[in-house]
Amino acid sequence: MNPEVDIYGVYIPTIGILALVSYFLNVALQRFILRKGLERFIWHHALFAAASYFIILSILSFIVTRI
Repeated sequence: MNPEVDIYGVYIPTIGILALVSYFLNVALQRFILRKGLERFIWHHALFAAASYFIILSILSFIVTRI
């Protein structure tokens, strides 16, 4: 994995980009869960949101390091 990405002379850490992407994926996942009515199966919504964010982040970082 590259330690940082150069965007017009500004170096951004790869984990920062992955965190931003995983945030948007997590928001999409939470909206999907709310639209489909699956939140009734979730005991603690904030805990589920935080856990799903870190799961998505770890999956993305695993994929990026393997490429």
